[in-house]
Amino acid sequence: MNRFILFFILLLLTEAAPAAIPPVSTYNYEAEAWRVRVGTNSGTLTGKAYRTGTRFMQQIRRWDVRRYIGRANLCIGTDTNAMVCAIIVDWFSSSPERDQLIAFVSTDYSEATGLTGNTTTKYLVPNSLSPGMGISGLTSITNFHMAVYNRTASSQSGYCMGIAYASGPTIVGLPISYANTTYLEIGTIANQVSVADTTGKGFYVATRRSDTRAIYKNGASILTSAAAAGGAFGGGQVLVHAEMSSAGNPSLFTDRALSYHAFGPGVPNEKQAAYNQAVFNVQEVYNRQ
Repeated sequence: MNRFILFFILLLLTEAAPAAIPPVSTYNYEAEAWRVRVGTNSGTLTGKAYRTGTRFMQQIRRWDVRRYIGRANLCIGTDTNAMVCAIIVDWFSSSPERDQLIAFVSTDYSEATGLTGNTTTKYLVPNSLSPGMGISGLTSITNFHMAVYNRTASSQSGYCMGIAYASGPTIVGLPISYANTTYLEIGTIANQVSVADTTGKGFYVATRRSDTRAIYKNGASILTSAAAAGGAFGGGQVLVHAEMSSAGNPSLFTDRALSYHAFGPGVPNEKQAAYNQAVFNVQEVYNRQ
């Protein structure tokens, strides 16, 4: 009899559960917070986009990658109002805000292609122009990574992301296949290293862990350097689709189509394959791989 009563109570609780809340197996609280931010910004997420974001968050938690990501934008959503809402917003200067698009127009973005820039005027500011996202104070230069999914095979001489500091002088940048060379720039300008890279397409992670710096392409290391790199973060905002110059001006714009960008602490070698897979799974949903 007691078992029957318990079963009946559980049945009532199940029937009374709000229909808007998905089952535990398909729910993630950070993905739900992202959905709310998109709506607040007058953007739209389809069910497909919401499921994709939820799966991304579940996978990076399951595979122990989440703790290495301070800010991440999946570049999905029906419109730019949705696209500028990052799914991970731990990193910010004063308050968590949406990303800001400068000089882009609505046709520069679609879920099928990502966000396409140009070589003269277009760039994205993580966490908007005010207050922006200065890296200084969030982590140290010896414990840092930046990542981007680049969909355009090109040798165009532009930066997918970065900032140059006058002090040091220090540079934190990711120029992919810049004149067929990809540079590892997390330290002093004099100590940057590079590798030949003519295709420049796929998921790139540039990371520094102490004095060990590395670049990973689609989960595999293409460059590692243990040489002293020096440098330190300064003031100013890091940009995507361009580099912020040491004079505080956007420069070295890229016309590539980018469909993921992120910043966070240094990512160890053993987590690169999982990180790559989680990002690739997002791209595959939209045939952007």
